[in-house]
Amino acid sequence: MYSHCSQKLDHRGLVEIYYSSLRLLEAIAKISRKSYDEELVRIGLLFIEESFKRIEPGPEDYLLALRLRSKGFRDLIGLLLYSIARNNGLLFLTRDRSLATFLREAGEQIRHIILEDEFIKKYGRESK
Repeated sequence: MYSHCSQKLDHRGLVEIYYSSLRLLEAIAKISRKSYDEELVRIGLLFIEESFKRIEPGPEDYLLALRLRSKGFRDLIGLLLYSIARNNGLLFLTRDRSLATFLREAGEQIRHIILEDEFIKKYGRESK
């Protein structure tokens, strides 16, 4: 659902959408646990590559993720994705409420985190 919402916003020039190979790794790991259509996966990967801007973690992103991990949150990839967004001044779209809660409790700025359900409520409806 949020893919459709983000496409509408992107085509209107309202947003630039970024992705990281970390997110693709997570997706491929989930796909690999089920039966899948290789051509459909190829089409999806090519769509992401052609439609969105790629961004990867740098040294400061890894260091921030490590510091946050030492405070007890187990999802290192989620922390890396947050770190990339925070350190590059990007909004971070996630469905992981526990990550947002952890970051708030850890004293991190969360004003640039957008939870998926809030995004869909705001941008999912048909707007003129």
